[in-house]
Amino acid sequence: MSSPGTFIAAGASDVARALAAWRIWWMLARNDIGRRYRRSSLGPFWFTISMGVMVAGLGIVYTTIFRTSIGEYLPFLACSLVFWTFMSVTIIESCGAFAESEDIIRQIDISNFAFVQRVVLRNVIILGHNIIIIPVTMALLAFAPGWAAPLFLVGVLLTIFNLTWLGYVLAITSTRFRDVPLIVQNVMQLGFFITPVMFRPGQLGETHPLVVFNPFAVLLDLMRGPLIGSIPPLSSYVAATLVGVAGWAFAFWICGRFGKRVIYWL
Repeated sequence: MSSPGTFIAAGASDVARALAAWRIWWMLARNDIGRRYRRSSLGPFWFTISMGVMVAGLGIVYTTIFRTSIGEYLPFLACSLVFWTFMSVTIIESCGAFAESEDIIRQIDISNFAFVQRVVLRNVIILGHNIIIIPVTMALLAFAPGWAAPLFLVGVLLTIFNLTWLGYVLAITSTRFRDVPLIVQNVMQLGFFITPVMFRPGQLGETHPLVVFNPFAVLLDLMRGPLIGSIPPLSSYVAATLVGVAGWAFAFWICGRFGKRVIYWL
């Protein structure tokens, strides 16, 4: 029987093959965006318009509910919704990464990981459009993010680092067990309400378990914090990095152990 190290090496090899064939998943991701908005005048900027309307509408409602200044709350809400949507949609769509590429998988010998990258890159492109909402909102409200704002890029990279291995695991397990996507959708829906997206972490308490032990809250804070003048603690960066490394080791093992069976599960 093969050892865990053998499976991990096989999974790492699959990822290496996908990275070498980056032009394929880059083309697939771009085609996904283009196909979704074919013959549309604004194209993917419809994502941005929809998100902007949501931020404005919810901002008006929740500033009244929380009795806070719209100048302070709206930048927080804009960052929260943009980054939460990126995380949530990437995780949910990763479940169907292999199913949506079934025809390609059956005909061409391409690394499985390439199709996970297709989903992640597609949502990174959408994030690139939606993120415009944040500086526009801040400019309209004369909100100054502060000198630490560029640190949000580190948070985005760490989030992608973690979303990718998680998406890889979910893609494989969802192909074998078709109930997994439904479970994931419900978990993400619950996650929206228990994660500081609409409310500030301080409203629960900085040491509340839903803030400290919620991985979505940690990743969200790494991206959002620097933009609203709240520098995340070093422990959050360390935790996100360590979880990512452990997660990738697990993803390699899952791929090495079950990756070759994916085509038979489709």
